[in-house]
Amino acid sequence: MASRVGASIANATGLGDRMVVDSAEEYLERAVFYANSMQGSLEAKTSRAQSAQGDEEGALMKLRK
Repeated sequence: MASRVGASIANATGLGDRMVVDSAEEYLERAVFYANSMQGSLEAKTSRAQSAQGDEEGALMKLRK
């Protein structure tokens, strides 16, 4: 039941098409995609202060905007 509530909330926010999946395999693929999208921007960071300021980039961070 909690997964249906989570999917309903994601769909209501407009992020459902990017965050809701139908299988464990698709979930893993999506998680790896978002994690890998952050890799380059994390390596480019020079301090934790930049991260605290919200200067992150990548597909996952674009969902926040």
